[in-house]
Amino acid sequence: MNGDDLIGLDEIGDALREREGPPHPQPRRTRSRVSRVALACVFAALVVGGAAALVAGRGEGREQHAAGGGGSAAAACAAGIEWHGTFYAGIKPEVPVKLGGSLDDGTEPPCNDTVGGTPSGGGSRAVAAIEGISPEQAIASTGDPTLVYVAPGWLAELPQTPLHDLIYGPSAVEPNERTECEPGHTTTANVHARVRVAGLGALTVTLLEPTSLPHENWIFPDARTVVSGGGSPPRVEPGDVVRAQVLVCRHGDDPHFLKLVAKRLELPG
Repeated sequence: MNGDDLIGLDEIGDALREREGPPHPQPRRTRSRVSRVALACVFAALVVGGAAALVAGRGEGREQHAAGGGGSAAAACAAGIEWHGTFYAGIKPEVPVKLGGSLDDGTEPPCNDTVGGTPSGGGSRAVAAIEGISPEQAIASTGDPTLVYVAPGWLAELPQTPLHDLIYGPSAVEPNERTECEPGHTTTANVHARVRVAGLGALTVTLLEPTSLPHENWIFPDARTVVSGGGSPPRVEPGDVVRAQVLVCRHGDDPHFLKLVAKRLELPG
């Protein structure tokens, strides 16, 4: 991961483990698209009320520190805008943003630079639609059109949709979450899960019985995931119970590596 990307999941995991007890296998990210998946996991941590972590769309975040576990942990504010009661996570798109008509103003949440410090930033932000994309899915700030703000749950990983092409570009094979699935250490499982957070890049889930996998986990959709249900375009909501056929990806030289990549995802509705 280069210096322009988000904080790594190792650091996020350290913060989360302070709340969640003994560690269990966690996915490790090594590709340039780490920023999007890290954003999903950080967004989940913020929503669940766990550890804070650095969220910077390749450098745009504001760093802060949070006490926990007897010490201070690196933390951060999620780059985003609240609009019509929904938090839209900020991210750099792969293609230039074409602004549409003006919308009602949104609100940028303030950020605490230090625990107990005075919040910085925040306030009202002028918001515009993005051409070809419903504002329910994504919006833009007229003050910084280099970022887009994406609502949770819309499965932007699915190709041949305007939201996918905006975030990942027109490639039908991106994002590809399977490159870390080592031959000989990857199996397939059918899982039943309740969605806790439908973040950009991953679903934060609680796996339901029966399963031998860690119950608190992530499921990563990608461009090859076959999705059924969820409406058109499909959307995932917190509390949804989903079924998935997943690749259970492990590494032979790393007992802490575990990543669930969705081959098929069955949504309610």
